[in-house]
Amino acid sequence: MGEIVRREITPFNEFWINCESTMLHSLLITVDEKYYPLTLNNCYTYEQLHFSAPSGKSINEVRVKTEIQDMFDVVLKNRKPVKWVDYEGAKADIKKYLREGKIVLVGVDLYYWIPKNMCYGKHHVDHYAIINGFDEDKDVFFAMDTDNVKYQEFEVPMEHVMDAISHCDFRYDAYIYELCEKEELEPYMLNRKELIRNAKRIKRSLRPLRKKYFWLMEDEDYEAGFYRDMCVMYILQINCRMKANQLLIDYLINKEGIVRLQSAYEKCSLLERGWTSVRNRLSKAYFSEACVTKMLGFGEEMMQLFIDEMDMWKLFINAIKNADI
Repeated sequence: MGEIVRREITPFNEFWINCESTMLHSLLITVDEKYYPLTLNNCYTYEQLHFSAPSGKSINEVRVKTEIQDMFDVVLKNRKPVKWVDYEGAKADIKKYLREGKIVLVGVDLYYWIPKNMCYGKHHVDHYAIINGFDEDKDVFFAMDTDNVKYQEFEVPMEHVMDAISHCDFRYDAYIYELCEKEELEPYMLNRKELIRNAKRIKRSLRPLRKKYFWLMEDEDYEAGFYRDMCVMYILQINCRMKANQLLIDYLINKEGIVRLQSAYEKCSLLERGWTSVRNRLSKAYFSEACVTKMLGFGEEMMQLFIDEMDMWKLFINAIKNADI
């Protein structure tokens, strides 16, 4: 009978911001469920990017930028980078690290990775995923990742894993870590100063977004379906961050007793519904007639949502300043 090694990872599916955040949040609640509040921390900003559409037009884009590296460095310790020349030998190395109880992050090209992921067979996107075990009889690795439904464990054929690793262009094929102990997370529980500092940083990043149109292309770009999946995904990120903000404020009201946050909660609920509406309608409008005109309308809505989020964080800051966490 072949060897089976498997570390239990608790999947986090309350909301999705990006793959890195979901991985971190899953590791936090794997260490101990009491660190769930850390998954709600408002440690993000907005960043603007630019790209060229097939029509030649320069396009503005906005994304949620998570500020989570410091927490990653606490949760995952003693990093060891690995670069393989022989991918057959890589299988033996991964098994060895898993036997030792290590956390194994491998770089993979999502084009070759999880069949139900939106990038599979469509987009070449490099990405790190957790390998949390193996089953020699089945000739599979256990991997934690997100398909089009949720973050969960998959059984991935070992040769499939090697193929996805070999096509990834990251500098290193893998990073090997040790998972932190419970006590090491105690100093990082939510605190008033950090929440206020984060909120002020978010507000500053929102200011340039109040008068800009995003993902505004030409009719020919929309008709070709250019960038549709990515556009909807980045709006989904903002949508999900609003859900996370609701959960954060609800936690502070009900667990920490900061009842003055009720107005901020109601504002955040409206924001979450607003972004949900924009995302759903934009996805359907992409191939419709007069899409440019519709995107202009969505742009106006997004500008107002960014203004409303600034107001929400102002309410949040004022309430937090008058309460202890």
